[in-house]
Amino acid sequence: MAQHYDNFFMLTERVSGFIDDLDKYIGHYLLKDEINFKPKDIKKDLHESTDTIKKNIDVYKLEKVCEIAKNIYDFDKSDQFISFLLNEIFSKIENDSLSDEEYGDDFNDELSNEEENKERDMLVPFACILLEEKVEEINNSVGKE
Repeated sequence: MAQHYDNFFMLTERVSGFIDDLDKYIGHYLLKDEINFKPKDIKKDLHESTDTIKKNIDVYKLEKVCEIAKNIYDFDKSDQFISFLLNEIFSKIENDSLSDEEYGDDFNDELSNEEENKERDMLVPFACILLEEKVEEINNSVGKE
């Protein structure tokens, strides 16, 4: 069971405001109040990305992590949890990309293989619940760079 909680906290470390939500949840739990936080609005259509994640994920690990997440967030399905996490990941990637614009065209030339690495970069935050073969594939591709 401890591994499932480790996986949950690894996945949610990228969620902005998660610690505040967790603090509020614990406070309400200790007061014996029922509370589930609505997940933040998912800003993008993430069906394609969600499908990519689902093809490479260990379903058992995902189910266990979702059981934990449902205690804090109001999710009906694991797809909603994946979309919620992807939304957070993509928001951070976009923010990083915007800050990278100050480096100019030379910096962007170095990132010409960005599309090739997009799927890998999207899967890395989910490494703790990916299928072992996919983790090895990602590790091998990172080692080649």
